[in-house]
Amino acid sequence: MAMLDRFPGLLKKKAGDESAAQDGVDQEVAALAAASLAATPEDLAEGRADADAEPAPSVGGEIALPLLGSRLPEKHQRTLSIMLAAALVVLGAATVYILNQAEKTSQQVAASGQALMQSQRLAKSVSQALVGAPDAFAEVRDSAQVLASNTRGLRDGSPQLSLSAIDPSFAPALSDLIPRVEDAERNASAILAQEKVLTQVGTALRSINRQSSDLLEIAETVSSLKLQQDASPSEIAAAGQLVMLTQRIGKSANEFLTLEGVSPEAVFLLGKDLNTFKEIGEGLLSG
Repeated sequence: MAMLDRFPGLLKKKAGDESAAQDGVDQEVAALAAASLAATPEDLAEGRADADAEPAPSVGGEIALPLLGSRLPEKHQRTLSIMLAAALVVLGAATVYILNQAEKTSQQVAASGQALMQSQRLAKSVSQALVGAPDAFAEVRDSAQVLASNTRGLRDGSPQLSLSAIDPSFAPALSDLIPRVEDAERNASAILAQEKVLTQVGTALRSINRQSSDLLEIAETVSSLKLQQDASPSEIAAAGQLVMLTQRIGKSANEFLTLEGVSPEAVFLLGKDLNTFKEIGEGLLSG
C-alpha cells in the first residue's frame, strides 16, 4: 500500500519535470523568433535607401516633378520637349548674333589696318611720282582710292566692302581724320593730272644726269686742247667755264625735284647754265 502511494508522487514529479523542460524549449523558440525579427542598423539603412529609390508619389497615374507639379507623364514629356526646343532656339540665336558681331568687328579692324597701310604707301609713291617714276602713278591712284573708300566706309558703312559703320563713340576721332584723307585724295588727284608732264621731266632729268659725266669729260678735253694749242686767254677761260658748268648742271638736275616739290632756284640755275653752256660751246666752235 505504501508502494502504491509513492507512484502518484513520482508521476507528479515526472510530470513537473516535463512541463519545466517544455517551458524552456518554448522560451528558446521565442528568443530565436525575437532575434530574427529584430532590425539591425544595416537593415534600417537598406530600408531607407529602398524608400528613397521609390518613385515619386503618384495619384491616378500622375507624376510629381519639381517646378512642374503633378501631371501625367505624357504632359511632362511634352512640356520638357517644348522647353528643350526653346532653349535650342535661344542658343542658336545667341550663336548667330555673336558670330555676326565678331565678323563685323573683324571687318572694321581689317579696314582700319588697310587704311593705315595705304596711307604709308601713298606717301612713298607720291615722292617717287614727283621725280617722274612711271610705276609710282599707279600706286598713287590705288592707294588714294583704297584709303578714301575704307575711311568713308568706317564712317558711313559700305555694302561693297561688307563694312558696317563704327560705334558712335569713335565718331569724334574719325571726324578729325576725314578732312585729312580728303586733302590727301585731292593732292593725289593733282599729281595724277600732271602724270605726263612729271614723267617727261623725270626722263629729261635722268638723261641730263647720265650725260653730265660725258659733258664733263668732253669739256676737260677741250680745255686741255686749248692749253696745248696756246689759245688765247679768253678761249682758255671759256673752256674752263665749260668744265664748271657741266658740274653745276648735274647738281641742278639733282635738285630740280625734291620731296617738297619743284625747287625754283634749281629750275632757274639749270635753265641759265644750259643756255650759257650752249652759247660758250657755239662761241668756241665759231670763234
